[in-house]
Amino acid sequence: METYMPPSEITTPLDSFFLGWLYPYAMYWKTPLIVAATYTVLIMQANPQKPVSAKGPPLKRAQSPIFKRLVIGHNIALAAYSLWTTVMMVSGLAKNLRAHGWHDGICDTKFTMWNDTLFRLSYYFYLSKYYEFIDTLIILYKGRKAST
Repeated sequence: METYMPPSEITTPLDSFFLGWLYPYAMYWKTPLIVAATYTVLIMQANPQKPVSAKGPPLKRAQSPIFKRLVIGHNIALAAYSLWTTVMMVSGLAKNLRAHGWHDGICDTKFTMWNDTLFRLSYYFYLSKYYEFIDTLIILYKGRKAST
């Protein structure tokens, strides 16, 4: 299998951050196509024939306290991740602006923000899109129709 490596300007070692070893495979151009195709086929098969209305009560199994706690935990994890990403981006941008001024800080002409913060955060954001498939599983478990 071919892999994708970051541009030469990115000097951040892939093994220096969480799941960095996965980068060449996750960024391979066929990976999102295979995942999207698989997702579409599985959702078309798993969608209920008579979905529960979004306005109506969810299925009884979706009312269990354990399931509700899992959904709340999942939503808190996504919100915490979004907050962490925002804080890291703003602090990385501020650091870059202080070090390089307005133009070079925003345009990152020396790739300092990419190597310090942005490369890792954009990769985590990309991986988070795969984690969000759990939202689809929650929708299906509630008996509602998931979009394809």
